[in-house]
Amino acid sequence: MRSRVFAPVLFFALVAPARLLAAEAKPETPAMAREGSRIKPAAERQLGPKNRPTIKKKAELRADDRRNVRVSLQIPSALRSVLARKIDKRIGRNVAQMRALRSEAHALLEKFINESEESSPELPEALLRIGELEWEESREAFLVEFQRWEKIPADRRGDPPIQDYKKPRARFLRVLKNHKAFPQYDLALYIDGFLASEEGEHDQALGRFNKILEWFPQSRFVPDAHMMRAEHEFTKDSPDYDNAYREYEEVLKYPDTELYDLALFKSAWTLWRLGKTEEAARRFLKVFQSTEEGSRKRTRGELAELQAEALKNLVAVFVEDEQNSAEDM
Repeated sequence: MRSRVFAPVLFFALVAPARLLAAEAKPETPAMAREGSRIKPAAERQLGPKNRPTIKKKAELRADDRRNVRVSLQIPSALRSVLARKIDKRIGRNVAQMRALRSEAHALLEKFINESEESSPELPEALLRIGELEWEESREAFLVEFQRWEKIPADRRGDPPIQDYKKPRARFLRVLKNHKAFPQYDLALYIDGFLASEEGEHDQALGRFNKILEWFPQSRFVPDAHMMRAEHEFTKDSPDYDNAYREYEEVLKYPDTELYDLALFKSAWTLWRLGKTEEAARRFLKVFQSTEEGSRKRTRGELAELQAEALKNLVAVFVEDEQNSAEDM
């Protein structure tokens, strides 16, 4: 910015005096003498239709400007690698700081729990919080073990590591057994049900979500409970697609839930399995409309993957039904 402001001034200071001196030294011509001090105005310039910038031309210029800006903002590869190293170091520091704070919070919560009576109104909240911290720790340990297992050559691998949430689940179970009047009891049911599902304990998980629907019909976790029930019916050894479809329909009563797009897709799949190919095709198409709106909290990549799956299944629906004509396609 500074160079733009001072360059004309510098030019005038250096070049203009020389031009003035040259003008003073140049003898006056007869024409100049005849005209005296009068200065003839320059001829007026007009832009013809070919030279006047059109709206399209202006748009192209603006597009060129944007392209030039993008080109100018490109980071050189050497600088990009330096920045990447700095970002990695910053992330590493943040993760280390987070772990230190989590360890400190765990120690304080453990001390509070050990010193509190079971009837303390603050105890269930503390049990939930320490259970969530232990859940995070168990999850991190599992991911480390899994990455180590993946690096072993395939012919020498044993069984993959399993997720172990016994410690955090013991905290939630204490809340579920001893603190039924806890205002966030539905949250305890939801978390323990989710962890049971992660451990492969599907019957326990289903029991937790059934209690949410029975005891807390206005809970924010009602869509999740219906989704869990739908998935249970859909994936069990002898799938019950009728029940699964009904449960997915319950999820679709909550259009603002993050599960809406997935429930729409899975409901289309159940219709297909039930032999209702036309309804299934229409619903797979509806998946495209829903995901294009982007109203749910999903990344662009997740939505694109869901659309790709919907397209693949839509094609399968048409191919499977021999009654479909080229016009139907």
